[in-house]
Amino acid sequence: MLPIKRTLNSLISKAAQIAYPVNDQATIIEGQYLCDFTSSIASHIYHTYKKGEVSFGLFNPREIADGIFVNVNKHELIDKVTIGGQGEIEVTLSNRYLSNALNSVLSNEKVLISSEIPQKTYSILLTGPTLDEGLELFHVRELLLSESMKKCNELLGIPTSSQFLFRNTIKSRSSQDSKELNELSAAPQSFINSNLTDFIKNRFGLDFDFLCKRLKTNVTSIYASDLLQDKWLKSSENSDLIMNYFENKWVIDFINIAKTFAEGYKNIVYVVRQYEESYEILKIIKEINNKITENLATKRLGEVLSVDRRLNDQPIHIVLDFFIGASLNHIPKCYDPDELIMSAIKYSILKKPFEETVLLNLDTVLKKTNKSFFGPIAVYNHLEQKLEAGNFSQKNREIPLKDIENSIELRKLAIDLCLFPDAVFESSSNFSAQYLCDWLERTSEKYMLVDTYLDKDMNPGMQKIVHTFFTKAFEIIGIDAKSVLRKN
Repeated sequence: MLPIKRTLNSLISKAAQIAYPVNDQATIIEGQYLCDFTSSIASHIYHTYKKGEVSFGLFNPREIADGIFVNVNKHELIDKVTIGGQGEIEVTLSNRYLSNALNSVLSNEKVLISSEIPQKTYSILLTGPTLDEGLELFHVRELLLSESMKKCNELLGIPTSSQFLFRNTIKSRSSQDSKELNELSAAPQSFINSNLTDFIKNRFGLDFDFLCKRLKTNVTSIYASDLLQDKWLKSSENSDLIMNYFENKWVIDFINIAKTFAEGYKNIVYVVRQYEESYEILKIIKEINNKITENLATKRLGEVLSVDRRLNDQPIHIVLDFFIGASLNHIPKCYDPDELIMSAIKYSILKKPFEETVLLNLDTVLKKTNKSFFGPIAVYNHLEQKLEAGNFSQKNREIPLKDIENSIELRKLAIDLCLFPDAVFESSSNFSAQYLCDWLERTSEKYMLVDTYLDKDMNPGMQKIVHTFFTKAFEIIGIDAKSVLRKN
């Protein structure tokens, strides 16, 4: 499947650049009435390059749009391109493409995305806790985000790894630990070491076990960032200069982490707390050594709060157990309470943009509406029951082209399903799974509108298609939807 918005943006941008001496990029938005998507790039070009009353010798955006319109290349996605009254470039998708894309998912029973992203390695560096302070829900958010981003990138063919960086291992360790950790400081590559992993696991006990098993996260690569600091400061020509710039120790970690990983990866994302001035730090580090920051970006995360109090003043396993107990009364019997609450917590955390504070309110998340976790999981439950009861067979279950052509609501659902690759691309490029959560909620609503009147011969096919998409979306955000449903 192709990422529709990404592909149309590229086609229209190229058409504009052929027509006019500009490098401006088009931005597609969904159309309202007479088309599926629209772009206002003609108006943008007209007003950006306007001199007096004209732009490139033309008097209004409508005339600018004429030049773009004639240069849009034919493509399997496009049925027709038109120009709106104010010069908007309007695109109607090909019904044949929609039919072929859905039936491809139906026949393969999996979602495949055609990625135009060049092959590159990608590393996510997570700021783990200090050993003397312990894990917080901020770190849970880091882990959930990094795992969802790895799965997005995996679908796009981008090799991705993540590292959990613990601080103050030297300060916190006891004399009996010192020999073990000193042996690990010989070279950066030795920090991915089962001994260090075991050391961290033993130190955090219940909380670490809870993350890996109860929340089904996977912590495999663990580094001690201050050991990186010890190694690099000894050999750094700029260590005195760096120390003069900053008093905060984590900045030194930042530089040494960047130096350690910069050679092995083409793209590095370092996740930091909301209050850390990452932009200013990057700016100063760039002045010291530009090569360190060439492929390094930082992403800030907000805190995680409850409706009535901060959550990170209690151990993680106690906080999450509290949510289980508080939510039991309004969980339908068809769901497993523990699995549903854990999944709802993941969903509510990932639904927020990465830079915003998360307000955990499970009453809102589990509200019986499509605009919550309950909507997509209820649709998934409905699909599971229908497919199991109907003994789905692939034979004669394809979605005919004429059905998409003749049903407005079915066509809207088909478009939303085919926008799944865009949700994956947007999540990956913005380091935020909110786009996938938004896609799940929107598609749930569209499906429930269509399901009530689908022809009985077509219904199983569409149910299987939606089920396949939802399974993949839930998998990316770390939810095993089948385990949420009771087995008896």
